[in-house]
Amino acid sequence: MKEYESYKLPKGRIDNKYISYRKGNKWQEFWYGTVREGNKTYKFTDLWEELIYSPRKLENSLKKTGFKILKIYGSDRAFSNFDKNKSWRRVYLCQK
Repeated sequence: MKEYESYKLPKGRIDNKYISYRKGNKWQEFWYGTVREGNKTYKFTDLWEELIYSPRKLENSLKKTGFKILKIYGSDRAFSNFDKNKSWRRVYLCQK
């Protein structure tokens, strides 16, 4: 899956292209970004890896270790609401 994001910064903007895919029990994302601030430009490359867990097993483990699940967010990193039919990632907000 290829995606593109662009965000306004107080003095510029950041443009980010990323490629996401599953590799074994991991979800990998390669980020290729450009930050522009005034007349300066910075480039970066990042690799993000997430382990893939069964949601049921993860939730049981959280509860067994004393965590309370306060909220489950959806696929993006902007804390959207979780939608069981559309969200391919879950972000858990927990309290101990």
